Amino acid sequence: MIVRQLLEDEYHKAHEAAHIAFNYPVDMQKAKESKLTGICVGAFLDDDETIMSKIDALDMRTSFYGEYVPTLGIAGVVTKPEYRRAGCVREIFNRLFDMAQKRGWEISYLYPFSYTYYRKFGYERICDSLELELPITELSFLPRTSSVKLYESGNLKDDILSVYLAYGRDNNCLIYPDERMYKSHVGEDPYKDKKYTYIWYDPENKPGAYATFVIDEEILTVQELVFTDRASLEGILGFLRNFDGQVRTVRFKRIATDSPVLLLLKEFTLLKANLSFNAMGRVLDAEKLLRRKSYSGSGRFSVKVKDSLEINDKIFTVEYENGASEISSRKDGPYDVALAIQAFTYIILGADGFNLEKASYLADFEVKNRRGAENFLNAFPKRSISMFEHF
Repeated sequence: MIVRQLLEDEYHKAHEAAHIAFNYPVDMQKAKESKLTGICVGAFLDDDETIMSKIDALDMRTSFYGEYVPTLGIAGVVTKPEYRRAGCVREIFNRLFDMAQKRGWEISYLYPFSYTYYRKFGYERICDSLELELPITELSFLPRTSSVKLYESGNLKDDILSVYLAYGRDNNCLIYPDERMYKSHVGEDPYKDKKYTYIWYDPENKPGAYATFVIDEEILTVQELVFTDRASLEGILGFLRNFDGQVRTVRFKRIATDSPVLLLLKEFTLLKANLSFNAMGRVLDAEKLLRRKSYSGSGRFSVKVKDSLEINDKIFTVEYENGASEISSRKDGPYDVALAIQAFTYIILGADGFNLEKASYLADFEVKNRRGAENFLNAFPKRSISMFEHF
């Protein structure tokens, strides 16, 4: 087996591999004319021509406690049926993880077809969301507002960016809003696409929130809801009230399970809520992420991370006081708590709040020193997680 990056002029081989796996038609003649613009790693037979499997690697940045860190996005994982269960995907992941240090990737995300399958590669479920559906009349407690502007054909980008970045300061996992975000998230031409993004402004004309939505058969579906504080959330929801003569129902897609939207609503008898389990994450450079985090108060903990990646398979000691911290690592010696990379990822992203009793249900969680283990868990309290884009 040969594992390597696909060349610019052989991206048609990725289409070839994906055709059966994703069951979509491919014009191979046109596919042969397409050029690879990103990173695609494939597993080939020893002839270095016949592709067996491939993974698209997305070079992204995602939010981590107010910063946007280099991130590996995993997409398009496929193996031809005749080569499945031959270890192709594992070898490609090994290559991508080797590339991570050179490219500076500190964390990775993917959307799984199976959580058990990707857990074998160190990933863990980190991002759940709710789909809420309610009669638009349930927003009647909010004052109507017209303090909004419609995003059209590229205008107001800076206003959307400022709202998104402000939202990201309190949410982990958000993808940095580059040019792709504007096209896939907020659309390009509302008159053509019938996809609308309205930005709400405060009394001082500062952008504070936006909502992207479509309308179909008396249902207004909010695909993305971003806000900076209570006033902005109330403002953008108050604007949506203006559609009450046009639609009967409002549907919110991908609302965080701890979203303040749930705190504002007054009545829940007619509310429908569906829980979705979404993305998985994996820490690729534990020490860098531990250094990025700002720690409250003062304390110390040492955590032993169990990982197949040598860069993470260490004991990390963190000492912090008054916002400053010192982080060191070693291979052997005493530690306060040990856990697998999957649980480590889950905890440091703040995907849930843990005490020692709750953490005992995590796989491979071992406490050696209660005080240090508590300091570790307290350093990463529950934090909002949002990921709007399905890559």
